[in-house]
Amino acid sequence: MNKLIIILSTVCFIFTTACKKDNSTNNFDSNLTNGRCRVFCTINGAITMDYASQDVNSFSAYNSVSMVLEPVILNTTTGNKEYISLLVPVNTPAGAYDLTAAGAPAISFSFTKENLYSGVSKTWSATVGSNMTFVITKASYTELEGTFSGIATNTSDGSTITITNGRFYTVFSH
Repeated sequence: MNKLIIILSTVCFIFTTACKKDNSTNNFDSNLTNGRCRVFCTINGAITMDYASQDVNSFSAYNSVSMVLEPVILNTTTGNKEYISLLVPVNTPAGAYDLTAAGAPAISFSFTKENLYSGVSKTWSATVGSNMTFVITKASYTELEGTFSGIATNTSDGSTITITNGRFYTVFSH
């Protein structure tokens, strides 16, 4: 009888611990509060950095025109604020979109780096006609998820940044 209890206890222990879901920050779409978003990407060119948004400083919204993501990285010590704005029309279904292609949806992307103490800021953007690609894997009233890569341009000085390994995810708050 004792052997049976030990065997059953061991089996129960294995089943309850072996298939545990990882809820760490490495799990891109886990534990995201409604109305927040996550964006990760690598930026090279006029600015070079690995961008990983901070959940607490991010915002997302779903309105009658656009699905909006605005993730932010804020360093209160240096005053540096780096943020991405991503707008996707609400009627855009999941799919791959090359913004240079005819009939591409009006998806827009921008990256801004500013210093809150000095007031100096610079923005690079990409809209329809730009060399930017989006792959939307989920697009609904509640979620938006996908990947992106391409080139964004600063219209003031012509400098460019190249975006690689871009990922985004949000859960909208309604």
